Amino acid sequence: MSDKILDRYLSVLIVDDETIIRRGIRKLLDWEKIGFQVAGEAINGFDALEFLQKHQTDVILTDIKMPLMDGIALSKEISAKYPSSEIIIVTGYDEFSYAKEAVRAGVFDFLLKPVDPEELTGSLSRVRQKILSRGINYPFKEEAEIKKAILDNDSEAAKTALNTVFDIFMQHKAPLETVRNIASKLVSEIFAAHKMYIGTEPVKPAPVFTNIGTAEQIRALTEEYLEDFFSLINSGSTDTLINSIISYIHSNYRHNITLATLENEFHFNASYISRIFKSRVGTNYNEYLINVRIEHAKQLLKNTGLSITEISDATGFGNSKYFSRVFKNCTGIQPIAYRNEYKKHEK
Repeated sequence: MSDKILDRYLSVLIVDDETIIRRGIRKLLDWEKIGFQVAGEAINGFDALEFLQKHQTDVILTDIKMPLMDGIALSKEISAKYPSSEIIIVTGYDEFSYAKEAVRAGVFDFLLKPVDPEELTGSLSRVRQKILSRGINYPFKEEAEIKKAILDNDSEAAKTALNTVFDIFMQHKAPLETVRNIASKLVSEIFAAHKMYIGTEPVKPAPVFTNIGTAEQIRALTEEYLEDFFSLINSGSTDTLINSIISYIHSNYRHNITLATLENEFHFNASYISRIFKSRVGTNYNEYLINVRIEHAKQLLKNTGLSITEISDATGFGNSKYFSRVFKNCTGIQPIAYRNEYKKHEK
């Protein structure tokens, strides 16, 4: 390639309000070895924008939660004012809503703290590939549409955008190496989405295009990988997972069950569990757990002489005042009133 950008290192701005984090990221990699140089640091979004006014910067590596201007707001400003700059968000927030906001803000990648050197290196490698591909009509719009469709679980939109990318290749007679590079980048997006949805890396390895001889073959392999992703997250295995979680709740409602508990028990990402549970059951897992506990509490109120404190403990509420408040919210009356009402009708 003769692109001028190959004659220099790509510049990186590190944005985080914690000095120890910024220094830690600086020391995490041998930046020049992978074709980058840290051009500067900023403590918040306003500081970063001031830096960008004076220095052309290729990549901004930013935290989300910062004073004055957070990483999402900063990303929106950068996308509007400096569209040639790429953004990688590094955050401690493993939340799907943040990932969605990041996509809407034009963020290239979304990494979790503590930063894994290999993951960061991989992300930087992909962003470098993207920047170096700009002279060959890189499909920015279609890439964003694929990422959004993946986040929205819209397989048809993702497939349409993917085919548009390859139609562009055919129309402009793009070099095969270009097709391979961009297809590899798109596959890495699907790979990253799998980790975000499921919490683990795909069992099936990503396709390697090094020895693939035609653009149509590359298209077929990429499309197959995309279809495999959607098949997995929408398959019957999801129903099996939900049924297992429901069974677990009914067997363990007496204990403290959190999303972290379910994540450890079933080895799926907590955000993924929360989304699919709400999608398949119609209520979130916590509301479902409370309803299970309330139903058991009703039976104990009707059929035993246990005190309210004992019933609270036996059904996993722990605190009798909290139990009474939740019980009234669900049934309209206090636990004692419910017991008395039952006994009155029983006579």
